[in-house]
Amino acid sequence: MQIQDAGKTLEQAKRGEKIAISIKGDFTVGRQIQENDNLLVRIPDNDIFLLKSKFTKEFSEEELALMDKVYHLQSKDLQIL
Repeated sequence: MQIQDAGKTLEQAKRGEKIAISIKGDFTVGRQIQENDNLLVRIPDNDIFLLKSKFTKEFSEEELALMDKVYHLQSKDLQIL
């Protein structure tokens, strides 16, 4: 995967930034997914727990809440790309 802004490769993107990403998968933009769709990535439960336990001070309350939301979405066995 790669993140880009105006042709420049980025290490990370922040909330609200308009960026482009490249991802691997068996799908076509315009068929299985549409421009501006929200895409989620499956994060292993152990990784979520590790991030929250070892790096809690590095995350904002909003980011910690997002990790909880991702965990609960995954727990419901929703299809996540």
